[in-house]
Amino acid sequence: MRKLYVALTRAEQWLIIVGHCDNQAQLMKQWQKGQNSTHQILDDGVRNDAASLLDWIGLSLIRHPQAKDWITDYEPLLALSGDQTEFKLIMTNEALLGEIPGSLHNDQDWGQQQQKALQTIDLNSGIATAIAEQLTFKYPANVATQTTAYQSVSEVKRLFEDPDNTGLGQLDLAAEQPRQANRYVTDSLAQPQFLQTVQQPTAAEVGTATHLVLQEIDLTQPVTLASLQGLVDRLVLQNSLSANVAAKINLNHLLTFFESDLGQQLLAHPEAVKREVPFSLLLPAETIFEGIRPTDDDHVLIHGIMDGYLLTDDGCYLFDYKTDFIDPSDQEAAIERVKNRYAGQINLYSAALNQIVQKPVTHKYLYLLSIGELVEIN
Repeated sequence: MRKLYVALTRAEQWLIIVGHCDNQAQLMKQWQKGQNSTHQILDDGVRNDAASLLDWIGLSLIRHPQAKDWITDYEPLLALSGDQTEFKLIMTNEALLGEIPGSLHNDQDWGQQQQKALQTIDLNSGIATAIAEQLTFKYPANVATQTTAYQSVSEVKRLFEDPDNTGLGQLDLAAEQPRQANRYVTDSLAQPQFLQTVQQPTAAEVGTATHLVLQEIDLTQPVTLASLQGLVDRLVLQNSLSANVAAKINLNHLLTFFESDLGQQLLAHPEAVKREVPFSLLLPAETIFEGIRPTDDDHVLIHGIMDGYLLTDDGCYLFDYKTDFIDPSDQEAAIERVKNRYAGQINLYSAALNQIVQKPVTHKYLYLLSIGELVEIN
């Protein structure tokens, strides 16, 4: 069995490798596997098979011309054929280690030599300061290593706590150091679907289905309850919606949206309406994550999809649908909380839209589907 240690030292301009092994032939057989790697960097499989640091060294050196006397079936690596490095391999035991020329092990004068060497160092010359800086070094952009330079569609929604997202993960931006966190809204887990006799649609599923219907509405035609029901039925027949989810969509709230001032403008100018608009936006990292310094010049690529916008002569009307529950007992305060919750997301969409169309975003709206009300974000 090999002991997992290796000593490297230099003597007479040679690199001496000192190892300890109960069976040298077995060790050489292990190292010979290094010849299976045809590149200078050892293959992953060869490295993973190593049992110690000494193995890694031996697997590498076994392919060098200097190793031709170690084994009988010697096959040097072509890329190393002209390498002039010289080294020796010495197999010994711990008791005899001090007799190896140049070895520092068991050298009684070694401590004295080090003390003499230290006395020649002028600690006021800046060397001590340089050593201290190296030993106490802290990466200045450490926070950046705990974030990601790319945020996907779902991550953008998690970034602003969008409950339409079905994932549990979210970015915790309130923390001193942003980190991934899980969001569980109850102390107990839901019953697995395969154990449920009746599978009820989740709020997220209904929200996603509602967004799909809004995306598919033909704006060139009058929007009525009959036309909305016909669209839902068609999506069910196309297997784009399941029947039990479709039954939960509140068509009256969709109709209310198109009866609003914004909805009427969409129907009056269908050619100027864009829906489900993907975008990518490069933002300074300090605007997204706390602890990032502006001087680091770090950026985050944000990729998302905005529900839609209306292009006018003066600018753009940005709108986004939300399925949040609004507490009827204090509706005004509940609406204000929703507006505060999504202000960051809407402003992010607004910045992206401004770059896309090169026009100002003059109005930013949330349409609250659960109560059928349109609210504006300032």
